[in-house]
This record gives sequence, C-alpha cells and structure tokens, in this order.
Amino acid sequence: MARSEVLKSVFTKDLPLGPISSTDPTQAQLGRIFKAYFDTHNFPYGQLQLNPTMIVGRKGAGKTDALLSHMIYNTPKGGQYSPIIFFQDRDAAVSINLVVKQVSDAIQASYPGPMVEQVADFWKGLFQISIVTAIASGYSDDTPELELMRLYVRQYDIVDADTGEPFRVILKVIQVLRQLYDKSDSKKIGLGFFESLSEIDPGPVGLKEACFAATAWLRRNSRQSLILFDSVESLSLDDPNHHLAISGLLKAIGSFNSAESYMSFRCCIPSEIYFYLTDLSSNTIKDFNRVMILQWSASELLRIAAKRCMKFLELWYPDDYRRF
Repeated sequence: MARSEVLKSVFTKDLPLGPISSTDPTQAQLGRIFKAYFDTHNFPYGQLQLNPTMIVGRKGAGKTDALLSHMIYNTPKGGQYSPIIFFQDRDAAVSINLVVKQVSDAIQASYPGPMVEQVADFWKGLFQISIVTAIASGYSDDTPELELMRLYVRQYDIVDADTGEPFRVILKVIQVLRQLYDKSDSKKIGLGFFESLSEIDPGPVGLKEACFAATAWLRRNSRQSLILFDSVESLSLDDPNHHLAISGLLKAIGSFNSAESYMSFRCCIPSEIYFYLTDLSSNTIKDFNRVMILQWSASELLRIAAKRCMKFLELWYPDDYRRF
C-alpha cells in the first residue's frame, strides 16, 4: 500500500485528527503512522527521556503512545533499544491475570510463605528470561554469549512459536519450574518453592550466567533491552490471594532502570487504579521511585492537534495545505 493510502486510513474524513485509541503496535508500517501523529516537542516527551519505570495517567491520556515512542524513536544514550519486548497481546487481560494466578498458586503452595522480596526476585527473573529469550531467538551471530543464551532457552523447551509471545514464555517457565520443584529434594525436605529456586534450574546453565551473557552481548553491541508492559490496568485487584503476587510485581518493576543496567522497563498505570496499587506496595517510596505523571498543557494539546490537522490537509486537500 502506498504511503499516502496508509496514512489516509488513519487520518480519515470522519476522524481528521486520527484515531482516538493508540496505534496497534503490530500494525504494518507502524513507524510511518506513528511519526505522522506523534509530536516530540513537549514536556511529557522530555520526561520520557529521564528513564521512568512507570507512566501514570488517566485513560486516554496517551500512555500507550508514550510506550510506543520507545519503539519508534529508538535512541537511548549511547546506543539503541534492542531487543524490545512488548507485553501486550489481544488477550492481555486474560494473559496477565493468568500469570498472576500462577505466581499466586506458587505462593499459596509454599510453606512457610515467601517474603515479598523473594516474590519480586521471581518476577524479575521471569522478565530477565523474556529478555534472554528475545536475544537468543532474534539475532543470528554465533558469539559465545548468544550460544550460552540459546542453550539456556532450550532448557525450558521454549520453541520458536513462543518467542514472539512474552506472556507465553513466562507461563512456560513457571510451569517448568513448578514441575521441577514438585520432583525435587527441596520439596521433600520441606523447603518452599521460592526458597528452592536457586536449586532447580532445568539444565547446566543458570539464570545468573544467562543474564551475564545477555549483559555482555548488549554492552558489546551498544544496545539496551527494553520491556514495555501495557497490561497493569487489566490486573484483578479484588482477590486477596493475589495481593502478594502483585506487591512482588511492583517491587520487581521498581528495581529496574538503575544507571548501570542494560535492561530497562516501562509500564503504564491508569491513574484510576494508582492508589490501589500504592496500597498493595510493600515500600511505596522504593517501588514508585521512578514514576512519571503524564499531564498535558493546553498549548501542547493544540500543537498536537495542529500537527495532525496539517497532515489531514496534506493528504486530502493538498491545494489548501500548500497555502499554509
């Protein structure tokens, strides 16, 4: 499809300023569409360059577009974001709650119950495995680091069909680890699942080794991995059995994005549930220490509207467009 026809499907005569909802991240020619309507000359975009972990805003404020901007304007300091792991699919509400339930089931089955720090470490390990999987499956060079990461991924029987679905990857990892724990000596002597994680790697390569390999590969290639998580609003917050799992998730998210890390994290949080999440946090100051509040001034909104209006005129009324 020609460039103008692609954009005409976005800036229609019924919707001259473009769609109300954000662009589908899987859409063909995403970059071309996104650059046509997204404006970088504003304060919120400047805040995004400060490496926030959480982007908080009301529904419709542009949180998802703020996430997508990292896929399009792909230039962290000193390199590029690659790989980018986007935790969002058509069944995101089901997927995220299924993952939370699996983590909660592991918590309920553990005696004594785990500390929130142990749950957070488990979540962080799952996210790190998604990064290792994306690197191992997405690049073809035959370096020792990549070979080690590929070996690590094979230990979990993660197949090619799984690698593009990060929710599916971490669900498979949880399943494998719980099966290994059920057969382990750790369970027989009374150790809980979370206390036993360091003893139940499915093969000769451990997560720490795989993460060292991933960090070395990213550093040598001037890259930074980035996780985009747009499913927090779908969390089921009413079930008390899930509260420790969600508290651990918040702590894990808050631990990303340190200055020396080559692994970054961005997630969207609707302001409508923000205070429910702070109530579940075990340490609000630490867990929410890199929060960005997405707010727009009237002049910034006018600038965005003007940019989109000009694109509409250029596409549909080129003679009028040339007058400006």
